[in-house]
Amino acid sequence: MRKFYKTTSFFIITFLFLFTSCHKQDNKIDDVEIEPIKHKKQKRNPNVRHKKGIEEIADYQLAIRKTIDAKESSYQKGYLLEEFKKATAYLSKSQSKSFLSPVFTERGPANVPGRTRGIAVDPTDNKRWFAATASGGVWLTEDEGITWNNLTDTSIPNLSTSTIVISPQDPNTLYVGTGEPFGNLGAVGGAGVFKSTDGGQTWSVLSNSATFGDVGRIIINPLDKNNVVIGTTNGIYRTVNGGNNWTQTYNSSNWVQDLDADPSNFNILYGSVRNFGMVKSTDGGLTWSTILDRADFNSNHSRFETAISPADPNTIFVSVYSSSGATVGVNTDFYVSRNKGVSFTNLKTTRSSEEANLLTGQGWYDNIIMAHPFNANVFYVGGVAVFKVTISGANFTFTSIASGYNNAEINTDVHVDQHGMTTILGNNQDFRILLANDGGLYSTSFKTDPGSSDGDWSDLVLGKNSTQFYGATKQNGADNYIAGAQDNGCWISQGNNSDKTKTYQKILGGDGFEVIWHYNKPGNFIGVSQNYGQVGRYINNVGALSNFEESGSAAAPFYAKLSNADNNPDAVFAVTTTGVWRSIDFAGTWTQTLIPVGFQSTYSSTMNVEVSTADPNVVWAGGAMTEDGLTSLHVSEDNGLTFKQTSSYDNPKNNHSLNISGIGVSLTERNRAYALFSSQNAAKVLKTEDLGVTWTDISGFSSTTTRPTFPDVAVHSIIEMPFDKNILWVGTDIGVFETLNGGDTWALLNNFLPVAVYDMKIVNNQVVISTYGRGIWSATLNELDSYTLPTFLTEPTVTSAQKGIESNKTLVKYNVTTDDVNRVKIFIDDVEQPEVIQDFNTGVIYQYETANLSEGVHKFGIQLFDDSKNSKTLLKEYEFSVINFDEASQTAGIDQFSNADVYTINAEFSVNNMNGTVTQPVLNNTDHPYLNNKIYTTILRRPLTITEANKIFTYEDVAIVEPYTDDLSDLNSFYDYVIIEASTDLQTWKTLDKYDSRRFPEWLTEFNNGDVASANDNLFKSQSIILTDKGFAIGETIVFRFRLVSDPGANSFGWAIKSIQGSVASIDDVHNGVKLLTVYPTISKGNFTVFGKNTLGKTKIQIVDITGKSVYNSTLDFGLNEKQQVSVNLNAGVYILQVIGNNNSKSSQKIIIE
Repeated sequence: MRKFYKTTSFFIITFLFLFTSCHKQDNKIDDVEIEPIKHKKQKRNPNVRHKKGIEEIADYQLAIRKTIDAKESSYQKGYLLEEFKKATAYLSKSQSKSFLSPVFTERGPANVPGRTRGIAVDPTDNKRWFAATASGGVWLTEDEGITWNNLTDTSIPNLSTSTIVISPQDPNTLYVGTGEPFGNLGAVGGAGVFKSTDGGQTWSVLSNSATFGDVGRIIINPLDKNNVVIGTTNGIYRTVNGGNNWTQTYNSSNWVQDLDADPSNFNILYGSVRNFGMVKSTDGGLTWSTILDRADFNSNHSRFETAISPADPNTIFVSVYSSSGATVGVNTDFYVSRNKGVSFTNLKTTRSSEEANLLTGQGWYDNIIMAHPFNANVFYVGGVAVFKVTISGANFTFTSIASGYNNAEINTDVHVDQHGMTTILGNNQDFRILLANDGGLYSTSFKTDPGSSDGDWSDLVLGKNSTQFYGATKQNGADNYIAGAQDNGCWISQGNNSDKTKTYQKILGGDGFEVIWHYNKPGNFIGVSQNYGQVGRYINNVGALSNFEESGSAAAPFYAKLSNADNNPDAVFAVTTTGVWRSIDFAGTWTQTLIPVGFQSTYSSTMNVEVSTADPNVVWAGGAMTEDGLTSLHVSEDNGLTFKQTSSYDNPKNNHSLNISGIGVSLTERNRAYALFSSQNAAKVLKTEDLGVTWTDISGFSSTTTRPTFPDVAVHSIIEMPFDKNILWVGTDIGVFETLNGGDTWALLNNFLPVAVYDMKIVNNQVVISTYGRGIWSATLNELDSYTLPTFLTEPTVTSAQKGIESNKTLVKYNVTTDDVNRVKIFIDDVEQPEVIQDFNTGVIYQYETANLSEGVHKFGIQLFDDSKNSKTLLKEYEFSVINFDEASQTAGIDQFSNADVYTINAEFSVNNMNGTVTQPVLNNTDHPYLNNKIYTTILRRPLTITEANKIFTYEDVAIVEPYTDDLSDLNSFYDYVIIEASTDLQTWKTLDKYDSRRFPEWLTEFNNGDVASANDNLFKSQSIILTDKGFAIGETIVFRFRLVSDPGANSFGWAIKSIQGSVASIDDVHNGVKLLTVYPTISKGNFTVFGKNTLGKTKIQIVDITGKSVYNSTLDFGLNEKQQVSVNLNAGVYILQVIGNNNSKSSQKIIIE
C-alpha cells in the first residue's frame, strides 16, 4: 500500500539543531514544585450550545457499545449489575483464585474529587453529608467535608449515582438513583434504585427498578421513609413499601428529569418533563396533570428544573433551558408561580439576552435551581456558574456568586458546571450552601447572604477520590504518579510517598487524557487535553505546550491517546483520523504518517495507538474493524514511518463490524497484540500472534458450543504478564478480569473494586491502574520484581553545528545507546560515508566532521549496529544548514535590507514592503499573520567584530505578536515572542533581547485591533543593546540571529526589522539637531548613558513608571559633559525618562529595566 507523509513545519531547522538533551537529569525524588502550563483559553460564546466533555465521552461510550451500522446499543438497562452478579456468583461457585497475590494500593489524588451530582445532609447531624458521584459511588463525610469515606465500593459497580435522598423520619434510610437522563449519557446506563437501611454501610439494589431507565431525581416523604417517588427516562414511579413494589403513575416518552415536593404537604408534587413542561400531583404521586405546557409559552423549551420556596410553598421557581430561541436569555428563561402552579409568569429583565443567559448553551446538562430558605423572592441557579436571582414583580435581577470563567466577577476558583445544590440552616436566618459540580463539592460559610463575597466558598473535599481517570503511569523507581482526568485536567505527584491521602499538583487544564512519564528522565513527562488541544510537555519539570498541526482540529479525537515504550521513551505517538503523529524527541517536534485507506472509525475517539515494548519499532493504530475488511487495524514495523493494514476478524456467530475500545501489546513477543471491543454478545478480546494476519477470540463470545466466562460488558484495557503470557488482566466496566490459561476461562479479580478500568500499565513491579471514578490505584506483584525491560537498540542523540563562521564544514556529534554497538553508518545527503568501526562506549560523545559543503540545507543520517544481537537502529535523518558568511566587519549597519543581507531557512523571513503596509523594504517573517506553533528564523550574513565604537547594537523594529498579558509589570513571561541572539562559534547562542507587543504601548494597541492588526511606518521603534553587557568582549566576532516564536494559541501580524545601526548614528542625530538627546542602551539593568548637546546645560531628569508615578529625580549638566552616566535601582519594568533643559526644551524616551 502506498503511504503518504506530511511533516509539521514549526520546528527549528538551523545550522545548530538539538533533538534530545544529552544532559543527565537529577534522579532525586524529593518533592518538586511544578508549575502548571499556562494556556490561553479560547473564549467561548456562552450563548451557543457547546458539546460538553462528558457528552463527547457519552457519544464515545455509545460508539463502542454498538455495531457500526446500528443506531443504538443492544445492551439493556441494568446489564452492568446483572453481569456483576454473574461474575461474583461464578467466582464464588468456581472458587477461582489467582495464584498471584497482588497488593492493591490506592494512590490518590486526595485533592481532585471529580464530578459530584447529588447531595444529602443528615437531618439529625448537619456535619454528615452524603455525596453521589458520577461513577465513584456514594461518599460520606462526618466532619463537614474535611475527610471522606466511600460507602459503595463493593456494592454498586461503576454506576452513576446521580441523585440521593435521606429520610428525615429515619436517617439510616437512604435511596440512591443511578444513571443520567441527559442525551447519550445513558449509554453506560444505570441500574435503577439502591437502598441502605443502616446509614449507608450496606446497600441493596431494588431490582425491580432496574428497568425504569436512568433516574433523574428521587423525593421521599418526610413522614414516611417507605414512600418514595422517582423520575426516570420512562416516567414517574412510586412505592409505599420501601421499594419492594413500584407503580408507574406517569408514563411518558419524554424523560422526567426533576421532581419536587411541597415542603408543607407531600401530597403536592411537581415533575419536570423534558421537551414538554411540568406536571403536578395532589395525591402523593398517584395521578398527574399538566400545569405548564411549553406549547403555551415557547416550543423551544427543553429542560425544566423546579424549586419550591420553603418561605412560601405557593411559590414555584422554574429554570428552563432552550437550545435556541429562548424568550428572555439566549438559552435561559425563568418562570414563577405564586399559586402552586395554577399560572406562571415568564420573568423579564432589563439586561440584554446575552447577559441574562445564566444557564448558557450547556443548560441541557448544567441546570440546577434552589429556593432561598427564607425569602420567597430569591432563588439560586447554577449553569456553568452560580447566580443569586432576585424577583421584583414580573422582573428579575441577578448577581454572580461563583463565576466560572468570568474573571470580572467573584469566586472564580469555584469549579464550573453545576449539578446539585442544597442548604444547611443556621441561626437567625443564617444558612450555608452546599454545591456539587464537576470539581467535587463546595460549601459557603453560614451567612444571611452566603456566597456573595469573594472567597466565601470552601472546597474541603480531601480524600473523596472519585475522579474519572483515562490514563495513568508512574515514575521509574518511585511511587510518584501522573494521570489525566475527566473535567479536571492532568495531575502529578511527587515525594515518593503517594497513597490515598496524597495531594497532587496540576500540570494541565481541560479534560485530561493519556499521559507519559519518561522512563530515564524523571523531570520529563507529557499530558494531553481533549482533541490534543494541549500537548503539555515538561522537560526538567518545566512545561510548555508542544502541539502538532492537527491539535484541536476536527480530525483529532476528543479522547486523546498517547503511547511510547519505556525502552525507547523518546519516540512518542498520537493518532488522528488521518494518520499517526510521531515524535522522536519526546513530543518536541512532530511528523505525520498519513494513512488514507481503511483507517478511520465512525467515531474519532475510538482511534488508538500503542507501541510494542517487545520491539518498539512495532506500532499499532486504528479505530475500527469491519468484517468486509475495508477497515481494520494498521501496524508499523519501522517505528511509525510506514503502516500496513491488517486482517479483519470474521465472527462465525455475530457481526464483528465494530469500533475498537482498546489495543494491547505483549511485553515479550513483538508479533503478539490484542484488540478490544465492547459491543453486546461480540468478541471482547481478539489476539494475534502474527502481526494481524490472523485473529482469535479469547473472550469466548465467538464460540458456538460453550458459554463465555468473560462478562458481556465494555472492555477498555489489557495487560499481558511478562512472566507468563497466559496470564492476562483485562479492565472492564465492572472491574478487572483475569485469565490464567490464555483466555480459556476468566474470573473477576478478587479484592479489587468493581469499577471501570480504562488503563493499565506495568512499570517496575507495579500495575498502575486508572479507574473511571475511583482515582489511581496500583497492584504490586512479587512476580514483577525480576522484570526488566527488553533490550532495544535506541537511536542516538545527535547535534550538529557549522564548524565556524569562516568554515563550510559541519561538526556532527552523536552518542551510542549501548556498549555493544560495534559500528556506525553515516550518510551525508544520502551518500554513505566510510563506515565507523571501533569500540564504542555509552557516555562518550563522538564527533564526525563533514567535508566543505555548499551553502544551503543538507541531510545527515546515522545508523547504529550491534552485530552480536543482529540488531540495528532505523536510519535516522536530520537537516542542517551551511552558510557562506560575509567577511567580518566593524559595522553592522544596514540602512535598508536586501535579500543578500540575510540567510533565511525555508523562506521563513523575506525582504519586502509587506504588501504596501510600509514604504521601504524591511526584513519580516513571511506569513502575515504568522502561523501558530512555528519558529521563524533568519541570520545576518555579515559578522560583527566588536569594538568600543560599535558595542552598542541599535536597530528599528515593530513586533505585533501576542502578549502574555496586558500587564506591563511582568515582562518575563511569554506566549509568542521575538528574540535576538548572537554567537561566536555557531554553537552557543546568547540572548540579547526577548519581548512581545508589550514593549511599546503603540504595539500593544495595534495587537488589540485583533484580526486587522498590521504594521506601518509610525510603529517602528529604535532600540539599543550593549553587546558587552550580554557576555561578549571587545575583539570578539559574532553572528546575529533573529527568531519569531509562536505557540499553539492566538497569533497576530508579526515582526519587521527596518534597519540596523551603531550608537554613533544616534549620537550624530543629536549633533545634527535631529534629536534633543539619546539614551543607550534602552534596555539595561539600570545603568545607561544619556547623551545630549552641551547647549542643554543643566537639565532636570525624571523617571516615571507606567502609572505616571515619579520613581527617580536628578540633575545632569550637559554643559560639562555631553555623556552622562546614570545608575538607578528600580524594579524590572517599562519606564519613561523625561528631561527639561535650562532653555525649557523638553524630551522623553522609553527605557526598559531588566
